[in-house]
Amino acid sequence: MSRALRAGMNSDAKAIRDLWLAKDCVVTLRGKTGHGKNRVREHGDKWLVLGLPTVVMEMTPPPVFPFIKSEQTGEERWFDDTNFEVV
Repeated sequence: MSRALRAGMNSDAKAIRDLWLAKDCVVTLRGKTGHGKNRVREHGDKWLVLGLPTVVMEMTPPPVFPFIKSEQTGEERWFDDTNFEVV
């Protein structure tokens, strides 16, 4: 991760990124915005953390937030803390 990107992240975002990219876990999401609430309503609240999209082997610099996949529908998307929160 570049120094500029790391400097722009707060310590909570760094901790979340390190935890999520290190583990292949299922998280429960809640929508914060209308867009996020629609995604949770359409695809469920349980999402598998993939880290990177299934077709990507490696990214430089690594993403701040992980790629996630709906347990209910298989929909894949980037997690973002603007539209979603982990409960």
